[in-house]
Amino acid sequence: MTQPVYLGDPTTAAGYRLAGFAVRTPDATEARAAFDDALDEAPLVVLSPTVAGWLDPDALDNAIATANPPVALVADVSEPPRSLAGTVRRALGVES
Repeated sequence: MTQPVYLGDPTTAAGYRLAGFAVRTPDATEARAAFDDALDEAPLVVLSPTVAGWLDPDALDNAIATANPPVALVADVSEPPRSLAGTVRRALGVES
């Protein structure tokens, strides 16, 4: 497969599909197989935090460290957008 793959919720997947990704929306029981298939087929694998949470942490860490293909964790629609100003203030210790 020459397309990057997104694994996550259907709403976020719709955006990735428009960007040219192959998308899969596995449930907890299908996540490992979908992840393994994506690693075997895609040049890039992008995961939502939910799908990443369903995977074995060691397998996920190994896939990220190996970077063959690159694996990225991205926010999905279940996470509220973060304020850039708030993020900077927290990083500077001005806000907790």
